[in-house]
Amino acid sequence: MLFYRDTWAEINLTAIKHNVSHMKDHIGQNVQLMAVVKANAYGHGDIEVARAALKAGADLLAVAFLDEAISLRNQGIKAPILVLGAVPPEYVKTAVRYNVVMTAYSTSWLREVVDMMKGQMGQPIRFHLKIDSGMNRLGVKTLEEVNEVKKLVSEHSYLQLEGVFTHFATADEKDENYFERQIDTFQTLLQPLHTEKLLVHCANSAAGLRFKEVLFNMVRFGISMYGLSPSEEIKDELPFKLEEAMSLHTKLAHVKLIQKRVRVSAMGRRIQLIKIHGSVRYQSAMQTDGSGSWQARKYLLAESAGRLPEGYVWINSWLN
Repeated sequence: MLFYRDTWAEINLTAIKHNVSHMKDHIGQNVQLMAVVKANAYGHGDIEVARAALKAGADLLAVAFLDEAISLRNQGIKAPILVLGAVPPEYVKTAVRYNVVMTAYSTSWLREVVDMMKGQMGQPIRFHLKIDSGMNRLGVKTLEEVNEVKKLVSEHSYLQLEGVFTHFATADEKDENYFERQIDTFQTLLQPLHTEKLLVHCANSAAGLRFKEVLFNMVRFGISMYGLSPSEEIKDELPFKLEEAMSLHTKLAHVKLIQKRVRVSAMGRRIQLIKIHGSVRYQSAMQTDGSGSWQARKYLLAESAGRLPEGYVWINSWLN
């Protein structure tokens, strides 16, 4: 598809490969790497990023929704794909047909799947069990629930438990108290399971980069695969230099000279002329839906006689 615009984003797949290969070196050969390509690979292009990540050493892929996994399969991806989000029980057969690994996030979900599969034989239903260690979203929270999952798996041979995982709320913060509480909860809820036969993963980019002691045998590599630090707070702890994969480019369309105190653009806003001592730069990150909506943070090295009103950014047209 052609775009007749003078503003565009460029994706450097070499940067993706750099980040994946360096993360593989960091976590060691006994730990697998799952490349997270949900939301069209955070707006970077899922099929292109998936291929680059796998070529650089990623072992598995992760997405948020079943249709994302099916799209990758239809474009030739053969690697294991885990759907991190909820797959409604009525779509389980479709997931099985495409050889997609699902997330069991509650005992009721697993029981519904068992009820739907009564009297049917076929390919195994592959899944990872999600444990809610403190994020308070998807996942089982008690030993009773873990034991019920274990019982269902033992009773139904087509239920194939391949992994168990959790997700950290604060791994990208300096304060490690809540992070450590989540680790303790996760380890407690792992106890009934024979984890030596499972993929066990709790480390996202932040935890994988910072805490080797919680790597278990797999790491989910998301935001930092694209070259971004999980937070400004932990930038000084990164074990290697990340390379940003996305860059934003534009061509100057028009320059207009205007007089002082005239109104500009929508809502008749006034502007103030300022003396620039350095450069004006915009550090931008695409929202995870990949829709082209941008969040921008503005850093202005300037000298001004008074306070400036909040600026606005229109990526497709103007910078005020």
